[in-house]
Order: sequence, then structure tokens, then C-alpha cells
Amino acid sequence: MNLSRLLYYKHHILVHNNKEYFINYQPVIKCIENLLSNPEISQLFVYNYKKLEPSKSFTPITFKYLQYKRNIYEGYWYRKPSFLLIKRNTPEIENEQSYGKQYTGNWWKKVKESISSVAYILSIILYSDVTTTDTLDKESFHFIYISLGNISTWRRNKEDAKQLLGYFPILSAKDEKEKKSSEFKKLVYETFHNSIKFLLDPLFTNDNDDGNGIELKIDNEIFWFFSRVFTIICDWPEVCTFSLTYKSTNSNYPCHFCLVSKENLNNTCLRDDQMILRNKENMLQYYNNGTTEKASLEPVFNYFWNIPNINVYVTTVLDRMHHLDLGLYCYQIEFTKKLLFEAEGRSLVDKINRRITLILRHPELKIFLGGLQSIILLTVDNYINIMKVIVFVVDDLLNKDLSEVYVKWNEMYLLSQ
Repeated sequence: MNLSRLLYYKHHILVHNNKEYFINYQPVIKCIENLLSNPEISQLFVYNYKKLEPSKSFTPITFKYLQYKRNIYEGYWYRKPSFLLIKRNTPEIENEQSYGKQYTGNWWKKVKESISSVAYILSIILYSDVTTTDTLDKESFHFIYISLGNISTWRRNKEDAKQLLGYFPILSAKDEKEKKSSEFKKLVYETFHNSIKFLLDPLFTNDNDDGNGIELKIDNEIFWFFSRVFTIICDWPEVCTFSLTYKSTNSNYPCHFCLVSKENLNNTCLRDDQMILRNKENMLQYYNNGTTEKASLEPVFNYFWNIPNINVYVTTVLDRMHHLDLGLYCYQIEFTKKLLFEAEGRSLVDKINRRITLILRHPELKIFLGGLQSIILLTVDNYINIMKVIVFVVDDLLNKDLSEVYVKWNEMYLLSQ
């Protein structure tokens, strides 16, 4: 990291219970300039959209999965004919309206058509989470990072392709009663969206009807950009904070993406016309009518409703670690153990553990000598090692369908990477 450029500032956000709260930040345009000052990144920076033909290696099952996983979709870009970058050979989805235009190549094409022909789209990617530091008195911090979708995926996964944009203030309640009050919860959400507004407004305040945008220097050339938030990556509580939907899974509409009732979320036979997708228009209508509780929506104005060409309910996605490793796969393992126990009691569960202990040592493979029951807390690394062997561990335990489920999971997980 270029430490000479890491100049952070403090901005006063509010006073609560006689305590001042600040946001510690680095100006967002300075963050972007820092990224583009890296020659390795600026040389790989891509400017324009170009549609490529889908790969012939995609199977129908893979295609169906990609249709469902909205966050897979990204635009394809090129800088010049001799420099072609393929981010993903993703087929075009047939029903674009049903699955959200945010992640299709057509979305990029549409956004580009909405600006000046001599300007470019600057694709903004945000990542946010709350963490507890090891050194600063074990204090919790709510950080936000920024990266650019104009950087190819393989390069963006490296550490220097991200910038720490800042730390949000975390409000403290004076007692448990205030902490559970609706007024305090509303203040927490308002503080967060006021903070994100302060951070991102420099990208959009000049983005008016006349179209000022921003100018950036790349490889000693000046380019004219219009910023668009492409993806916001976070865990489940953060998703609810960005979208301002209820955090409780017991709410009537717990999904931040759609208005499907909690009773129908596991209904795989639900028709398209039975699913109402959340968007700025229908959520703003609930807000203006004072009926936000009917949509499991917090009664707070969402800052992202003011940003052009973004549907925050589609843009905000769960990160792979929380969504897949610690989420769906954790559930799948527990469901499998319960399924086997209900079929033949402890015998099949014990057989899983015995098979795991018999696996021979191998480089880059962690062996669980005591079986799954020996692991008190499964980490992401544990789950990844289980994925490598679980297909063989469950083979012919119950029926062929069980091992096939894990085969399909591994195929899907590889795609997610």
C-alpha cells in the first residue's frame, strides 16, 4: 500500500447522548485515483462494453443456475481490439426483467447509452462489514472498501485493487431499553445512510441533467467518467442495512430482493407472476404512503433511491463466504446428517465419521481424524476441505441422489469463484 497517500479525515455526523460521532474517511475520488495510480491496474483498466458469445461448455443445469444467481452477471469489456478481456463467458438470460437488469451486459449497454458518447462508465464496487480489532481495545469498527468493476476480476481479487474508504460510526445506546426502541433503530439506519451519502456524494453531485461527471487521469491521459454503483457486497445484516429491509427472518417479507412471503420462500413451484421484485418505485411508494411495515421495510429514506441507474435491492449481494460456505453449505451438511439419522439412526452418521477418518493424508488437504463430530466450530477452511472429499464420503450411504447433490454443489461452487 502507498502509505504516503493514506491521508484520512474525520467528519462530524451527529451527537447522541452527549457523545459526538465521526466518520473517518478518505475522499472517494482520492481512493479511485490511488487505485489508478498503480501502473499494473491502470494498464488493465477497461473502458467499453462488448458482448461476447457464450461458452459452448455450459450445461443446461449450469445455465439454470446462472439464471437464478443474479450476482454472477457482469458486463463484458474491451479497451481496444488487440486487448480483449473476458470476465465471464456468461449466456444472456432470456427473461431479463424477471431476474434484474443490474447484472446483465444489457444493463451496461443501457447505462452507457444514457450518458455522453465521449464519456465512459466508472463501475463502483463497495464492500462493507463490521469487525472487531485485535489491538484497538477490542473495539468494533464498521468499515467500507471500494474497488472498480473496470478492473478485470482476476486482478481485482488482489489486495492492492481495493481501497479502504472509511469507517462508519457505531452508535451506543445508554441502556437496553433504548437499544430495543424503534427510535434508536431508526437513528442507527439514518446515521448509516447519512454517512454513505457523505462518502459517495462527490461522485454524483455533478451528475445532473447537463452531465458533468468527473475527470480522471489514467496513463497520463484525461478521461471523462460517469460513476455507477455496480455491486455492494456484504453479509446478511449489512444487506438489510443497505436495503433498509427488516433483519428478522420471522418478518412477513424477509427477502431483500423480493416481496415473497416467508411461507412461500421455500416454494420451488412459485410462478413468476407470483413474485413481486423490490425496486425503487414500489418501495418509495410504501415509504411515501407511510405503510413501510407492509413491505417489511424500515421507515427511513434510502440514499440509493437518489442515485441514477441502480436498483439497490438487486445490487446488494451476499458475499460468498457468508452465503455459501457458512450459509447454504453449513445447512446442507446438517440436513444430510438429520436425513441419515431419520433413515437408520446413528449408524449412518457414524459411518460418515468413520469414512472421514480413513482418508489418507494428502498435500493441501486437511484431515479430520475424529470425524465431523470432533470439530467444535467449523470454519470456511474446514468446509472447503470437506467439499473435496464429501462426494466419496456419502457415496451409496442412502441413495445415489445424495452424492449427486454434492456433485452439483461442487460444480456450482466452482462457478461462484
